[in-house]
Amino acid sequence: MKSFGLRTILPHYQPIVRLSDKEVVMYECLARFIDNNGNGVGPLDLEHLFEDKSFLWNLFDQSFPSIIANMHKDVAISVNIDVSSLTPKFFTLIENLAYMHSDITKNIHFEITEKNILKGLDSLPELIQHLRHIGYKAVLDDFGTGGANLECLERIKFDLIKIDGQFLIGASKSKEGFKRLENIVGLLKCYDTDLVAEHIENETIAKIAQDLDICYGQGFLFGMPAPVIFHNA
Repeated sequence: MKSFGLRTILPHYQPIVRLSDKEVVMYECLARFIDNNGNGVGPLDLEHLFEDKSFLWNLFDQSFPSIIANMHKDVAISVNIDVSSLTPKFFTLIENLAYMHSDITKNIHFEITEKNILKGLDSLPELIQHLRHIGYKAVLDDFGTGGANLECLERIKFDLIKIDGQFLIGASKSKEGFKRLENIVGLLKCYDTDLVAEHIENETIAKIAQDLDICYGQGFLFGMPAPVIFHNA
């Protein structure tokens, strides 16, 4: 395990497009870390810290000023949040934010990450309901990577579901992979929730997603994560 200190967290933003016209409709906020020597730090080197609630809170707290500064009335920003971070302290912050910035609240999406979701499943339906009641959108991230996903969908209403990129890549490589993705999309459509296809790296994968009537897409084909959002004119 590497030992180093973190100097700062730099939020970066990756576009998510509507596949029908390739219009950018939202961005995912992704954290980029810089150590005390000014070097970038990969997420695998920090994996041990993602079990630390204080680290997760600091990550969220340091990212939010940038998120607010980059908000735009026509474009949403999604933020990853671990189940363990959905604390009274978190809700106090986002309730105050909704009060002070009521015009942008609806454009902030919280992506519930798969990690630790099973541990918090009993309390999660009520927490997500409260989140949506305040005015935010709730997103289930990386569908297909964990056994808790289906139970989540039975118990919780999400505004968006992101399909893990491994299924999109698999669909572009084999008939079996395509059938697997087709079945996943068919299942998710039963929940009357918009879908986002992750890891769209080329036009072939984009066409597969569009042919399966997936509404949104995210991946290097549409843009790399960048520290600044360039709003549409």
